[in-house]
Amino acid sequence: MKYLLTSFLIVMLTAFTLPANNSIHSFKVKSIDGGMIDFAKYKGK
Repeated sequence: MKYLLTSFLIVMLTAFTLPANNSIHSFKVKSIDGGMIDFAKYKGK
């Protein structure tokens, strides 16, 4: 039982600590005038 609980805990902690691939720079939104705003353009500023 202790082995099962430890394994489950390790799996859950690993799932929560994986880095997210999405950032604000990977999104595109529609602007007010109908164009597209690519946030990757603002990366590093």
